[in-house]
Amino acid sequence: MTPPTSLLLARFMRLPRVAAATWQGKIARLPMWATGPDGCPVRPRAAVWVTSTTGRINLAPIDEVPDARDPMETAVAAMIDFGLDRHKGGACRPARVEVDDAELAEHIRAAIPDPELTVAVVDALPLLHEVFAELARDVTGEPLPPGPLDAPGVTLSRLRAFADAAKAFAAAMPWRALTDEDLVRVEAPKGPPALGHVVVMGAGGEVRGLAFFDSEERFEGMREASHPGEYLAGGGAWAVHFDPLVDIPFPDADIFEAFHLPVAGELDYPWAMWVGPNRRLERPDATELAWMEGLLRAFALVTEKQLDAGRWQATVDTADGRVAFTLALPDLVDDRPRPAPAGLRDRRSMDRVTGEIQRLLAGRDFESPDEVNAFIKERLVGRRSDEIPSTATTPLERAQDLVYEAYDARGRRQIRLARQAIALSPDCADAYALLAERTWQPEEAARLYLEAIEAGTRALGPQVLAEHTGDLWMHVAARGYLRAHVGLAALLEDEERFDEAVGLYREALRLDSEDHQGVRYLLLVLLLEEQRDEEAGELLDRYSDDAQAVWHYGRVLWWYRRGDFVAARRVLADAVRANRHVAKYLTDPDEMPDGEVGAYRLGSKDEAVACAEELFDAWDETPGALEWLEGESRRGKLKRRRPKKG
Repeated sequence: MTPPTSLLLARFMRLPRVAAATWQGKIARLPMWATGPDGCPVRPRAAVWVTSTTGRINLAPIDEVPDARDPMETAVAAMIDFGLDRHKGGACRPARVEVDDAELAEHIRAAIPDPELTVAVVDALPLLHEVFAELARDVTGEPLPPGPLDAPGVTLSRLRAFADAAKAFAAAMPWRALTDEDLVRVEAPKGPPALGHVVVMGAGGEVRGLAFFDSEERFEGMREASHPGEYLAGGGAWAVHFDPLVDIPFPDADIFEAFHLPVAGELDYPWAMWVGPNRRLERPDATELAWMEGLLRAFALVTEKQLDAGRWQATVDTADGRVAFTLALPDLVDDRPRPAPAGLRDRRSMDRVTGEIQRLLAGRDFESPDEVNAFIKERLVGRRSDEIPSTATTPLERAQDLVYEAYDARGRRQIRLARQAIALSPDCADAYALLAERTWQPEEAARLYLEAIEAGTRALGPQVLAEHTGDLWMHVAARGYLRAHVGLAALLEDEERFDEAVGLYREALRLDSEDHQGVRYLLLVLLLEEQRDEEAGELLDRYSDDAQAVWHYGRVLWWYRRGDFVAARRVLADAVRANRHVAKYLTDPDEMPDGEVGAYRLGSKDEAVACAEELFDAWDETPGALEWLEGESRRGKLKRRRPKKG
């Protein structure tokens, strides 16, 4: 913008004054993100003016580069330009100007010699708030949320204390020990009712922070809701989230940038919000914010030993003084363990039924299959797996029953049951494997998987392993041993120890040739990614009648790599018949629908997403493969669209 010359100022001073006109102005960061010169996201700054008479605005960007013009000068120039523009300011002068910055007020008084102009410094600029709210709606599609300092009693010092507690929480990473299945009850002191129960978020690797509930029933309601909107419609919920600066609410970003509040890292900017029905938003007041601060500090101090005990104390300092919390895990301290909801139960717990059948039939003689079926029906049919009376007699069998119970449990209770199982029998492979799944340290997980394999080797013995090679999965007591092979192989693959991973996958297939765990899919993808085509071809031949899309499109790539394009086209036709969506997702991954893929049916889009995600790297790293696939797909479409003769 051109500096306000004496000519522009003289023209401004000759404008008529509108007695009813009040202008509000501010130098502020806009509610949007842009890409800076270094490629990093930045919040652009601007001098913004709005008039009370028409609601029109003038926005002057502020350059944030060396030797840029002083922002105060830009704001004054923007004010003069606003008055001179008949389409924006109406070609008039205001009677009153309101700003929230004393320095800006002084610049206006010094630059514009108008004794009849009132320049006031005020706490709030409602006209500008509406301007920024409208900008936010245009940019994000969402209303501008209230700011953290808008809540009753919240001051900058209280917000700084909250940010400091959040920094300690993020640095401690308590989600490594707790999952969103671990409801924590605040037993003392008595605090805000809506914040009396809390869950640590972050174990899933996406959403991190604290989620609050007013009761255990509300927590269960959240877990059973089909989507977040259904749960929030029942009364809303408080939460503390940790996100990158670009993802937190704009008012919070303004405060963190302006006042340099502490954060643990680039992904760890904290913000607290209540979200209610119809997306209604509220910010915590001073009492609620101090309570959240205290719990953040308490979780930053928690130890594994305290969690195992189920109930522990933590004394922390907050903006409201020192608070002595008593916290408890109801699943551990109450004599009423809560199983996971039916839809979320671990399918491995069903092994208990098969195991009980094998125990019941062991050593018994039956004259006919009908007699066997009647015997099983009398004792098992109509009962859930956790309702079947145990016939365990040995320490290993009792330990295995504890693991089955752990599969139906959740959170820290799983860990406690697995450890109890190992204490009963160090030969319980499933217990070690379950602990390996729950640890966040790769080296510790690898150690536990190795212990599981060693425990299974001891428990099964060389005779069983030799006699049941190929059908070991049918021996239920061996399933934990087989799972440990696959778990360790996947871990080694993540660490790029590919030869070891391939060896473990091969061993699992040698022991269970029917492949009840789907090991061949993991192995095929790895072999193709590592260019081990001869081995991949042998595996494809071994399971030649496999109907899964990943098998079909893996075979297409294998033939393409051999340079046999005739065969590649032939098997591509088979692949398209099996699932026509995969080629589109491989050649244009942006076409894949969002969301996590769960169970799927053959030929579905969900199967195609899973297949494309698994095979994309192998296709992408094969020179010309994706281009060939795209060309063949287009050729196929042209053929289908060609009209029939006659």
